[in-house]
Amino acid sequence: MFDNVSFVLIARNESFGIQKALSVLRNSCFREAEIILVDSGSVDDTSKYMEEFESKFSTCKHVKLTGALNASIARNEGLRYATRKFCFFVDGDTEISIEFVQEALEFFNTNVDCVAVAGDLTDYFYNDDFSKLLNLVPNRFSIGSVQTDKSFGGNVIVKTEIAKRLQWDPKFRIHEDFDFSLRLREVGKVFLIPVTMGIHHTRYDTKNAYRDWETDRKSVV
Repeated sequence: MFDNVSFVLIARNESFGIQKALSVLRNSCFREAEIILVDSGSVDDTSKYMEEFESKFSTCKHVKLTGALNASIARNEGLRYATRKFCFFVDGDTEISIEFVQEALEFFNTNVDCVAVAGDLTDYFYNDDFSKLLNLVPNRFSIGSVQTDKSFGGNVIVKTEIAKRLQWDPKFRIHEDFDFSLRLREVGKVFLIPVTMGIHHTRYDTKNAYRDWETDRKSVV
């Protein structure tokens, strides 16, 4: 069903969220999709879950990174292996919506100048060990109608050819998604559509040092 999509899913120490993310990708509609799982030096069970998934799906590739890392480096590494027409960059704590993928692909088909599509997110906030759901916040971005020339987060579908040409800028530890969206808007239309991309599973304290990317900025500039 999604044989024209490469899913690039990146994660660092997301042993809870990665299980949620992979549970959706086990759906039969993703059987023909290309799935690239990038682990950035996790010290929990993230890589184990990725390896288990790779062993069961022939179109899946698991990539393990070491050294100075950030989200841009991980996405670019996954992008290297992407061979399909569209690339869906997915954060490892996000449980994507099948409906969004369908709607986004249809949007590309009906808007020839479209280079990227993103949508809304529902946030699930948990306590530190993910044993208790503390809060649920729907519609993080409050997208009530189709919007153009807007910025997006780390979850976005992009035309693979253009993504490979532009790349995510590895010198940014934060706000790399803002930079990428600005550069995409120079080559085509970026659309935000009023469809939920999925569920974002995270701790209430999103600045937890165990989860944050550790980046030696000098090594990636």
